[in-house]
Amino acid sequence: MEPFTFKKITVEDVYVSVLEAKRIRNAEGWEKVLPVDKQPAPTGSLVMDAVARFLAVRRGATPSELASWLQMDNGTLRRIFLYLTGLPSADFLAQYRLLQAKEWLASTDLSLTEVGERCGFTTLSAFSAWFIRWAKVAPRDYRHRNRPANFRDWYRWK
Repeated sequence: MEPFTFKKITVEDVYVSVLEAKRIRNAEGWEKVLPVDKQPAPTGSLVMDAVARFLAVRRGATPSELASWLQMDNGTLRRIFLYLTGLPSADFLAQYRLLQAKEWLASTDLSLTEVGERCGFTTLSAFSAWFIRWAKVAPRDYRHRNRPANFRDWYRWK
């Protein structure tokens, strides 16, 4: 009998878009602005499904806040994350926050300060230093490279 293996849960598996709507183009060529589904997809793990629901509404969550909400200590949370995702909880949450920041930068005209605040940072310098550490590029440069000129036609946000 082969040993049991399972797919590690990734940040993308639990990510919920920060956008309200996106323009969709199908194979036949029509385009339509459709609302973005705000319900996280099931992961197969009750714990990670709960984490996904929490992260969908709590921006800038810390491991301590998440552990408290899940009614467990930080050490248990860290071990669960390592087992299910292969990452420490703090790194997983940082990657989730990075996806949010990238989406806001590439899809909106929010100021860098506002993007940082929505990601849980109190200053632009703290957000920029963190973004450079995780994305290996400055937020302004990321936006310049990844935001289409007609982004207002493609995305809706609050």
